[in-house]
Amino acid sequence: MTEIKDVLNLLDKELKDDTEQAKRFRKFVEQEKWTTEQMRKWLDECIYNSSGAHDPYNRAFQDLVISLWIKLGFEIQYGRYTGKSGEENYDGTWKRENGDTIVLEVKTSTWPIGSVRQLGEYLEILSKKEDIKNIFGLYVIGKGDVQPLIEQILGSKYKNRMRLILY
Repeated sequence: MTEIKDVLNLLDKELKDDTEQAKRFRKFVEQEKWTTEQMRKWLDECIYNSSGAHDPYNRAFQDLVISLWIKLGFEIQYGRYTGKSGEENYDGTWKRENGDTIVLEVKTSTWPIGSVRQLGEYLEILSKKEDIKNIFGLYVIGKGDVQPLIEQILGSKYKNRMRLILY
């Protein structure tokens, strides 16, 4: 069985924004031949091995989650691994044919999420920029105590447009 560790080793463990390695990894995981069971094993491996926001397992987890929705007929867009001033820094988007859009923040754990305001601002910016009427935010979290994040969402002005999934 193919493991993410092996794939990352072939790429010199270099998943960075705008690199050939990231493009190749994304093309690799998008292949139709990968079963849901295989994807689950890769996601589990990423959560188990991740040691922080900038390690390759965290970045692989992000890309795997984004790519899953291709199987459901969504158009996907990968985001950035690392925020860059003046750019859209969300982790990715899922878009339906009718234009409905979900903006994603994908993390192997709840740390280092500071505030839901950041994702909310992404929603506002994209909504205006691309004239999207139905736009929502979704946190996909690999592990950890999500209750503080849920409470932030419920107490925010984005409570009707933002959700959280614990993998």
